Amino acid sequence: SCLKFTGVESGNLRWDDTRYAGPGSAEDQSASSGAMLCICVTLAKAWISSSLPVDPEVHRGEIRKPSVEEAKAMPRYFCEMSNHQLLILAADGTEGAVRERMVRDVMATDEIDWDEASLVVDGMAEFNKSGDLLMRLPYQVGIFTAVSTGIGSIPMVFNLELASWFNNRYVTAEIPQPEDVNTWLEVGGWTWNWMEPVLGTASFTLLAFQFSRALLVHCRIKPYNDWILSMRANRLEKKYDHYTGMLVRQFSKAQPFMGR
Repeated sequence: SCLKFTGVESGNLRWDDTRYAGPGSAEDQSASSGAMLCICVTLAKAWISSSLPVDPEVHRGEIRKPSVEEAKAMPRYFCEMSNHQLLILAADGTEGAVRERMVRDVMATDEIDWDEASLVVDGMAEFNKSGDLLMRLPYQVGIFTAVSTGIGSIPMVFNLELASWFNNRYVTAEIPQPEDVNTWLEVGGWTWNWMEPVLGTASFTLLAFQFSRALLVHCRIKPYNDWILSMRANRLEKKYDHYTGMLVRQFSKAQPFMGR
């Protein structure tokens, strides 16, 4: 076993157990190396804990603030960032960082400057979005259907004139006495006789669809959105196969599916 430290007190370490198997014991060399590594890690953690201020308000004078020169040197655009910074941001899925990384890959491959490479990437983006109108049609239909039915269901349930018109043409239920539908809540109680099966069935259908999509994701089967993104990425990679394929695919998937 390695040294077991319990805390830091007045800058001095204390420990509870100083037993460990050294190289000369019956234990093998790997056990000794592990014990020494544990000691080093614990010492490092203890040193860091003892060197940091506990309360920033109390130790405010110890906080180093940036200078004007450091503020001016701060990158303000993705093109001003280092390759290492871009790799971190691109791995996190930041769209601007993914685009700038693609620009630099074009620069390195074609040996052109940033402005020319940026134009090439703009052309890649336009090609990547070609055909998006048909691909996003199911989304647009779904959005329109959800908004229209969600808003329309309110007057269908609580508006007497609209409910009576719908009842006369599609339901033919018994019309209540006028004194039984004086308020919008009484109208809702009447219309709920036929609106409940429709809304309940629609809600259960959406719940079943959501459950099936979750199972597809767990089985690593791509839903429609992931399938569309992969198809676009494959098409762009095939078109610009002289650039780094992984970067081309990530650039394609980072572009917004709808909008700009």
